[in-house]
Amino acid sequence: MALQPQHLEKYQAVTGLAGHVDHGKTALIEALTGIVTARPHEQALGMTQDLGFAHFKDDDGNTIGVVDVPGHERYLRNMVAGVWHLNVLLLVIAADEGWMPMTTSHLHVAHAMGIEDIVVCINKRIKPRQSS
Repeated sequence: MALQPQHLEKYQAVTGLAGHVDHGKTALIEALTGIVTARPHEQALGMTQDLGFAHFKDDDGNTIGVVDVPGHERYLRNMVAGVWHLNVLLLVIAADEGWMPMTTSHLHVAHAMGIEDIVVCINKRIKPRQSS
């Protein structure tokens, strides 16, 4: 007897990316979705100040929303606004800097807001040392 594929219901999910400033959240979103979430003035500063939004479709045609939250402590309120109703949070950590104070702050905010599904994402690469 051949197994029949089960009908899967369509769903929508929202993923947020949080972490310390300049750990590559915005660049990672662009690589995953093809959408630049940073506005021109933020690109000039090299720092996200407000929430950015992107989306993509998974292999089953489900829409996945993506929220880019600021990593600088000055914009923590914007981060809080961006993590409401997330299905999963990617906590982005740059391999060349490691865990930073805002990483801890973002983790605490996520826990306080009841986000249970948190995935640690190691981003960037460590540049090899130059031989002497």
